[in-house]
Amino acid sequence: MSNHYHPKRITADSRLLHGVLFRARRKDNRQVDGFEERFESFLTRKRPFELRDRFARFVDQGKPGEVSRFYVSVNARDNAKTRTALMHVLIDTDDVDMATIGQMAVSVAMQPEQRAERHWLLDVDDPSWIRVEALRRRIERIYEENHAPGAVTVIPTINGYHLVCSHGFDTRLLGDMLERVDVKRDALYLYDHARKEAS
Repeated sequence: MSNHYHPKRITADSRLLHGVLFRARRKDNRQVDGFEERFESFLTRKRPFELRDRFARFVDQGKPGEVSRFYVSVNARDNAKTRTALMHVLIDTDDVDMATIGQMAVSVAMQPEQRAERHWLLDVDDPSWIRVEALRRRIERIYEENHAPGAVTVIPTINGYHLVCSHGFDTRLLGDMLERVDVKRDALYLYDHARKEAS
């Protein structure tokens, strides 16, 4: 058999495995004539900046003026757990369409049980840098007060910010700072977004 069909590697390498989602949402594109939602999802060991060309191709496939988003899983996925869970799906499901196995692997990997890390994502629907910076400092103080070293990374989004926390904490300690904040224990963060220019 020709090697054209043989994967470049079979055993997992040491780099972290993440889920990636490219998505053009109706919410961002109400003004685009003839818009239809699109998405592309996959697993990768590449770092987000290594996927810029692939995202650019996705953006270019949209309609003029269309906004696309580039999301990455906040937690790496556990390769061994994902492989085991996928094998169970393949054994337990009759008549699996092998043409969909790539998407099936993504779906299984993105289940919370397959996460390899315990980062939290706080989705802050507030454009105020002052408020988000106060929230970041408060979370880091909570880590210090509980003798649980941790860090918080702030990522700008289209409508506010994502705060990626290195681990969980008692959210009750944030009090009214939780207003307009959605706490997610395993989610996707917005790495980038782009609009297709009119031709």
